[in-house]
Amino acid sequence: MTRDNPSKKKSKSSKRALMLIGGSEAIGQAAGIIRRLIILRTIGLENYGIAIPMLLVLGLLNRLLEINPGTTLVQDRMGGTRRFRDALQFVQVLRGGVYFLIVILLAVPLAVFNDLDEREYVMGFMFVGLIPLTRGLCHIDVHRQLRRRKFEATALSTTVNPVISTIMVSILCLFMSSFWVPLIGRFIDSINAVIMSFVVSKRRYRMRYDHESTIRIIKFTLPLIIGGLVVFLAQHGGEQLVSASQFLFGYSISKVEVGTLAAGVMLAMMPGRIGSKLITQVFSPKIAEIKRRGRNLAGLFEQIQGFAFTLGAATVILLQGGSVIIPILLTERFEAVGPFLVALSLFGALRISGASTRAFALGMGQSKIIMYANIWTLAGLVGSVWVVYAQRSLLEIAYCMAFGEILATLVRCILLKRIIPDLSSATLFFKPAFVLACAFGVGLVQRALIHDLSMPLSILVIIASIAVGAGLLSLVWSSNRRMIARKMFG
Repeated sequence: MTRDNPSKKKSKSSKRALMLIGGSEAIGQAAGIIRRLIILRTIGLENYGIAIPMLLVLGLLNRLLEINPGTTLVQDRMGGTRRFRDALQFVQVLRGGVYFLIVILLAVPLAVFNDLDEREYVMGFMFVGLIPLTRGLCHIDVHRQLRRRKFEATALSTTVNPVISTIMVSILCLFMSSFWVPLIGRFIDSINAVIMSFVVSKRRYRMRYDHESTIRIIKFTLPLIIGGLVVFLAQHGGEQLVSASQFLFGYSISKVEVGTLAAGVMLAMMPGRIGSKLITQVFSPKIAEIKRRGRNLAGLFEQIQGFAFTLGAATVILLQGGSVIIPILLTERFEAVGPFLVALSLFGALRISGASTRAFALGMGQSKIIMYANIWTLAGLVGSVWVVYAQRSLLEIAYCMAFGEILATLVRCILLKRIIPDLSSATLFFKPAFVLACAFGVGLVQRALIHDLSMPLSILVIIASIAVGAGLLSLVWSSNRRMIARKMFG
């Protein structure tokens, strides 16, 4: 009687998790992308530019009051205890209530700050406070299941909630086309998230205040809060600067231009949203487990880097085809977004590629690495301030964002090298730089090829460029070469 090799079992388990989470993320994110595109096409750039400051408040406070129950429960050694889970549930509900009160109190000043000082817009700022208040009621048991490497509940909720929300928002868009649509869409999504969290839970909904557990939660999440806040400012600070240009710099930028920049950033970050969550959810628990067992992490790191930077290469090439992508997704009315998508291609690729080092830092329980690295993204925000102050082309904000992301990526790699000396410099620095530089070159060639081609031929060129370019560049990583060799030769 033969027994399966334990290492093969773990390999199959990781592949199954990758397929399960990857499939659910693909469906969920596709539904989310479709929902955002439907909203944008329905309300137009001007209404989207009005809604953006309200959504930015939502994102900013979400970072300031971040507790990230999934990461906290998975990585903390006490995450398996009922007392810790009950305390985390209590903190999450309390966070939603505090969040709501802050938004209500600041609604009028925020409206004035963003040159939206009319009653309807003030009501919009107040309304967004209902979203975190509702989402704070979500049951956290799905994260307990994820800690135990049971991915089914996560996959189900990741798939079903966005699909239902997209259907409901699509119906809403048949009757409404104002700036309220994205706000109501977020509220619908939060309600569905709460319902789905109870559907997939296998434990009772419990909460209580526990001083020791609360302190542990705060200590773990504080670096993530600081790091996340910095990243938010680096990613969306430019949008806020443009929106509040009248208040800050004494000259007005139209809401159409605000909407154009915001739409470009939204589209550029879509691949990163899918890939980053996939990498973090699949590999962080595995990294934490290997660390607890005292095993070598260098081999696993190369595997994660290979996966992340292959996705990054594909992202660069895809976004370089912005002039073709925008008419397909948003019609010719939104052609002004195309140049922003091209300019943001490197930034979008770095967001998804950097997920490998972020997942490793989280898996090692070293959330401070993310915080320290993210501080360097503020260099991009400083550049964006100068762009808006000097009334330069808003396209330059995209280059500033990419510069800040490059600095953050380098710092994360340096700090990881210090705590894990076995990680090779080639894996950390040289291979990633080579892959993204080559991918950018492929993107430039692709742009030249599609310049005078018809739409169908342009689409074929982009697909071929991604398949061939990203496929060849994936061979830079030995883990990918070994995997291909096993599949080809057994």
